[in-house]
Amino acid sequence: MYGVRPSFDAPQVLSSAVVVLVIPLARAHNRGVPHPACVVSYSLGHSSDLGNIEEYILEPHPGCAGEAQAVPAALSAARAAADELMRAGAYDELARLLEAQRDDAADEARAAVLEAAGQLCLACSRLQRETDDHQAAIRRMAQLEDDTCRRVERLLDLLWETPATAVAPAASPHSPHRPGLLQRLAQSLRRPAGRAAESTGEPFASMAAAAANGSPQPTTELPAAAELESRADVDTSDAVDLHIYCLGRFRAYCYERAVDDWTGNKSRSLFKYLLTFRDAPVHADQLLDCFWRDSSPEAARRSLYQTVYLVRQTFQTAGAARPVVVQTNGGYQLNPDLDVQVDSEIFLCRYREGIGAAARGDDRTMIDALQAAEVLYEGDFLPEDLYEEWPVARREQLRDAYLDLLDRLSRQFWLAHDDDACIADCRKLLEIDNCREDIHRRLMRAFARRGERSLALRQFQRCVEALRRELDVEPLPETVNVYEKILNN
Repeated sequence: MYGVRPSFDAPQVLSSAVVVLVIPLARAHNRGVPHPACVVSYSLGHSSDLGNIEEYILEPHPGCAGEAQAVPAALSAARAAADELMRAGAYDELARLLEAQRDDAADEARAAVLEAAGQLCLACSRLQRETDDHQAAIRRMAQLEDDTCRRVERLLDLLWETPATAVAPAASPHSPHRPGLLQRLAQSLRRPAGRAAESTGEPFASMAAAAANGSPQPTTELPAAAELESRADVDTSDAVDLHIYCLGRFRAYCYERAVDDWTGNKSRSLFKYLLTFRDAPVHADQLLDCFWRDSSPEAARRSLYQTVYLVRQTFQTAGAARPVVVQTNGGYQLNPDLDVQVDSEIFLCRYREGIGAAARGDDRTMIDALQAAEVLYEGDFLPEDLYEEWPVARREQLRDAYLDLLDRLSRQFWLAHDDDACIADCRKLLEIDNCREDIHRRLMRAFARRGERSLALRQFQRCVEALRRELDVEPLPETVNVYEKILNN
């Protein structure tokens, strides 16, 4: 029921309300003598033209002696503005216009009518926002359903294409030679031709971290494209020991078996930390400062040793044949001998592959790679650790990459006249950053080209509200020009 926009004639609703509010007012003030407001109420009962409201108020009944007969010259301009706002569905602005007219009203009857009309405009605006919210929720659920169906289709394709030996009953569930689910998914998302190419202009910038005490420190620099490519190069005959999902809800799998038996949150947080900075050993002092800053040095080291032991035990219980965490060079890191597949790294590889294809002018490869990356991005990086400082830089870098790929895809779909896909990606982007005026403009144009003029005009109103609420600024002239062109078309 939420998907159907209520259809009603707003001017007729306003007219009916005026009948109810004005007749008692006329009787009270005139005691049976004809009053202009009576003419207003009678006429509005037979007319749905909102513009007639002010006309009837300002044009008195012939039986009312002494009333002004002339209609102010400004009435036509006000009426034209009201009609334009009504057609655009800009009820908030129309309410402000009626409020200004009410303050300048020469008599109580006209002020009462304008007050009633203004209140109904505000009610229409609330109904419009609530309806749009419901429709947006329906679109999000439909998009989620589509994304899920695509994933299921890909997994089914992998299932049908998997050799029988890969799922033979004789294979042990913890066999080191059993191809993993994420491994096969990464293989299906790869394009056999073309490698990721380095490209400037990416949202990823190298960030060097120098240790104050000279000890090795983790950095927020993301792995190089070649290294990520080697990690995403998957051979279904090789082992994949760990599958890790960091985009959206955190999940870990050991030989496709879910790792859920964590002993406390500290052991899971330590594993996430070592996973995030797994390109080099993390010095013990860095771990102590991050997780046990308020403890004494002796107690902190004991806690570190115990937590490392708990991480190893967690994965050993899940079937790991080798220690997941090893100690080296005065620090700790994930065992480099393990084959670990991480969704954020595959996402980055696909993203960089798309950027490289765009630099070469290969639009088809770019779209395929960026769409594969979009499927992998299920949410922000480690959202459960929202108040921790150490994942912030990586989270923002990956989010910037996601926003950039949505921008590139929506632009490509716009140029290809695929308005449905363009609108879907624009909406995804605005859910994260609703102050992107360029995306609002693209969405307005896509709506207009699809023939949905009212949605295009309402998108401008959302843009204005977001900019005022978030940044306290007005839209750029370019955005206003797009709105006026759509309004006057």
